[in-house]
Amino acid sequence: ADLARAAGDADLLARAALGYRGLGVTIAQPDPRAVSLVEESLARGDAAESSLRARLLAGLALETYYADRRRSAELSREATALARTSGDPVALAETLSARHAALWNADGTFERLDVANEMFEVARAAGEPIAAMQARNWRFVDLFELGRIDEAEREAAAYAAEAERLRIPRLSWYVSLWRSALAILRGDFDRAAEWTAEAYELGVEAQDANAPRFRQIQDYLRLVEQRRFADLDHDSLVQASKESPAGRRVWLATLTSVEAHTGREEQARRTFAELLADPFALVPVDANWHIV
Repeated sequence: ADLARAAGDADLLARAALGYRGLGVTIAQPDPRAVSLVEESLARGDAAESSLRARLLAGLALETYYADRRRSAELSREATALARTSGDPVALAETLSARHAALWNADGTFERLDVANEMFEVARAAGEPIAAMQARNWRFVDLFELGRIDEAEREAAAYAAEAERLRIPRLSWYVSLWRSALAILRGDFDRAAEWTAEAYELGVEAQDANAPRFRQIQDYLRLVEQRRFADLDHDSLVQASKESPAGRRVWLATLTSVEAHTGREEQARRTFAELLADPFALVPVDANWHIV
């Protein structure tokens, strides 16, 4: 980025910003440095070519999902339109992924599935297996959310076969994660615990920031389904609520439930009081709305 600034090269700066942000889809607190680099590149106007600009907008849409849902949706819409105009299928697949994430709310499930289907077809036609894998990942999530479990299982199997062929750690650890999700749904809790642990180990090895949090979420859901509230690590849930300010409401809702089921009624009331301080935000219309 420093060299790009010195050379006055907008395209190179854009590539540096995209490279710093990385290829993964991690929806969490915005990375201030990534946001700064992307916004600096975008501020140069039309200096960067349209496909690069589309990818920058997509990256910013992903970074700002929790910080500003409306902005994220607008950025993803603009990015997708620009990518279509550019004629670059790789950029289009990348922007469709951001569009999918931006639509992750209570109303957008069917539209998200359409976006994931288009992303898969675009990526497959362009011969981009990594983008096609991400599209399959999104399709599994959507089908699972819609309760179309037979289709979700087929998608997970196709994803697993492709992961075995490509052997890309950042993608392949999701195979164990989705197997665990399906096992929890079936009530096969012992197998689910094994797959969650395996997913965590592979995800950490792949340096995916989602891995620790997803392990915590799956362990929580598995134990709750078994009514094993006393086995939950209360302190780790408290810590998660502090580390995830953008998603704090979902952890507070989780904590309220755990505390109420383990006889900590006064603590549960105090935790719930923070949620009630802003009742209109009690159930955020975002990716966490189901659990809250």
